[in-house]
Amino acid sequence: MHKHSDTAVELDFPFKVPHRLIRNVGCCDGLVCVAVGRKVFLWNPSTRKFVTLPDAEMPYHCGETFGFGYDESIDDYKVVRFFSSTRCREVPVKVYTLRSDSWRRIGDFPHRGFPEGLGTFVNGSLHWIVVNESYNIVSLDLAKETYGEVLQPEYGDGYLHDITLDILNGCLCIVRYRDSCADVWVMKEYGIRESWTKLGVVPRFSHPIDRLRILKNGEVLVHTQDHLVRYSPKDGTFSHLTVHNRPWFFGQYPYVESLVSPHVDADSGVMWQHQY
Repeated sequence: MHKHSDTAVELDFPFKVPHRLIRNVGCCDGLVCVAVGRKVFLWNPSTRKFVTLPDAEMPYHCGETFGFGYDESIDDYKVVRFFSSTRCREVPVKVYTLRSDSWRRIGDFPHRGFPEGLGTFVNGSLHWIVVNESYNIVSLDLAKETYGEVLQPEYGDGYLHDITLDILNGCLCIVRYRDSCADVWVMKEYGIRESWTKLGVVPRFSHPIDRLRILKNGEVLVHTQDHLVRYSPKDGTFSHLTVHNRPWFFGQYPYVESLVSPHVDADSGVMWQHQY
């Protein structure tokens, strides 16, 4: 949707494949990282240009998850790819750097379990929820390429519910699902556990909540199985959003337009294609 309106604009998606194969890896500086099957692309919808990443296959892997962000220390963009396998306990990790147009392997994922969902990029690091008994939040510093952990808030009830990560005004957020409602927490000072603050609760809705997306103005997009609804915490109201020609599976992600493609050295070998 546009920043100042409720109008949904259909983009001319350049990768003509069944929608069930498409995963939005992340958005950064107007670039969208998209995984289409086993292929990965960086796409600027505004300039209509995209680049196809080289393959990064790992033998015997049966699943994967991604992250996408910007490494300020080298002024470059990176894609992170985790591989799971039924043949070994290790979780190999590869990083793609745009300037070099190549993948390289970094240290294996150091935690028990597998990172869930797509990486949330905050404060120079990507963050994932790890599927284990503790639901750890694990970070990967894109500059140092080292792993860390972000401690969750003290919820008070001692029970770990289903949680997802999000961003609000540049801060890391936790959305914690409880039956048909959800708590929203924000870390106001990155890395300081005591700075976790509960913003509020999205109340019960007529349909079970699948996922939430927090907007910059504090409003919340509520994604259910069949509906996309906007919730206003200020007055406690819901309003349905109409998405025409909606597929069976869909999601929503924040995006800020940019007319500038990332700078790439002339001899880097990266070929930006134009979408026709």
